[in-house]
Amino acid sequence: MKRIIIISLLSIGSLFSQEQNPNVELPDFVIFGQEDISVRKVEKIKPDYVPVVSNEFLKPTYKPDYLQFAEVSNPAEAEISLLDSADYKNGFIELKAGFYQLPHGAIDYTFPFQNGILHGYASGLNQVAYVDNSQRQLLEGALDFSYALPTDISAMPGTKFSLNAEHSKNLFRFFGSVDPERKRNLNIGSASATIQNLYMKEFIFDLNGGGDFTYLDDENFNETLLYANAFGRVNIKSVDVNIKASYQHQNLTTDSLDKSKTDAYYFRPTASLEIFDRIMIEGGFTFSAGGGQKLNTIYELPKKQIIC
Repeated sequence: MKRIIIISLLSIGSLFSQEQNPNVELPDFVIFGQEDISVRKVEKIKPDYVPVVSNEFLKPTYKPDYLQFAEVSNPAEAEISLLDSADYKNGFIELKAGFYQLPHGAIDYTFPFQNGILHGYASGLNQVAYVDNSQRQLLEGALDFSYALPTDISAMPGTKFSLNAEHSKNLFRFFGSVDPERKRNLNIGSASATIQNLYMKEFIFDLNGGGDFTYLDDENFNETLLYANAFGRVNIKSVDVNIKASYQHQNLTTDSLDKSKTDAYYFRPTASLEIFDRIMIEGGFTFSAGGGQKLNTIYELPKKQIIC
């Protein structure tokens, strides 16, 4: 009896619900246990063209977070000095003493000024003999000068001038040879001068020259090597005209060998051309001579060069 009553109630409820909303449809996944889902096809975004050589590759940019900070005393200055006095020591004095070195000292001083710097160095050593004839004395010194023209002037802005001179004197004996009492007074030195301007765009140059010398005070030995180098470049639109030159002269005098003099030089004018702002082609001619022989030949780059 109870079953009949429950079935009747369910039948009446289903009929009543269909009369209220006869259009209700059950989803497929309820009826069949599965559902078909359709997804609209969307075209993928094509990547941008990445060339093999690009401006970003040749001239990469860096985020400010990757760059280091520099501290200067006055950031508003148009010209920053070569040295920052807040983080630089102008010089030092060093003195040493020991059982076999008495004394041993050195002095070094740097004097910075507007757009230039002057530096000097000197040292000395007196080594006492730890075995017979092993004593030694050494004196050496150096002087450097550098000055750069301001970049806001009209005549040769940014030109740098530099001078350098070094000399050392070494007195010793051949204590480990068959003639241990034989003395040697050796002098070695060099001097150079440079004029350079790599700041200007239309015309840059680098001229330098100097000499190296070695000689003995008590013997007939003297060697001198003189040299001069020159480089210049003139830019005319996309064409560069370059000149490179070098000269060397050696003078040697000894007791065992005849007096010898040798010269060598080379001179190379070239012209370079930029193509498509990426490729440079360069060619020219080379004139050279040395040791009594001459060589004149066409000069060209072995491969095309990619430039920044």
